[in-house]
Amino acid sequence: MNEQRRDDLTVTLKDKAIQAVRSGDTERAVELIEELNSTTRNVHDRYCEYVSILLTYVARAFGEEKVKDAAEFLVNNVHKRVLLGPLKNAEHEKVVGATARTHCNHWSEFFVEEDDEKTVITLTCCGSGGRMMKEGKYENTDRHPLMGGITKKAYPWSFDRAGLPYYCVHCAIYNLLWPEWDLGFRRVLEYGRQFDDDGNPVDEPCRVVIYKD
Repeated sequence: MNEQRRDDLTVTLKDKAIQAVRSGDTERAVELIEELNSTTRNVHDRYCEYVSILLTYVARAFGEEKVKDAAEFLVNNVHKRVLLGPLKNAEHEKVVGATARTHCNHWSEFFVEEDDEKTVITLTCCGSGGRMMKEGKYENTDRHPLMGGITKKAYPWSFDRAGLPYYCVHCAIYNLLWPEWDLGFRRVLEYGRQFDDDGNPVDEPCRVVIYKD
């Protein structure tokens, strides 16, 4: 039996795009960048769905209140670790830039406004929880076979809302834990569902408010 290594299958889209740029084939480079963007977005969306479905399992197997415990464990062991290093006592512009980049990386649709007291990032379509609402991936609708759970009651860890996607609980947990982390700045998340049960946009954006004091 003759074995042949298929090293051609290990060449990444990034490598191909860089090669195209260096060879001067800009049209091919743009095509590859678009393909890389689409592929990365698909992987991103699957991981968001994994989190949503895993928290749905937690609620069904152990009770809805355990969703709070699971989300808090996640936030303390992932988000806190990531934030405490680069953003502790960071200047306002750095915090705003990091937050905006996060939502660029989520493929969110948003705009930014600033005044003397604060900067507000308004999310008309959060690229994770909001887009799953748009696409009907929660149990408040039957538009999609994936049906992530939503809170059946209002809790402090669900923005005092019934019907909050379990996926979005981590955002409410941020607000509860932020004072304990002592990062040196104030940031408040305000929830908005962004889309109705049919996936139509509504004037209920999420907002990230980053204060300057």
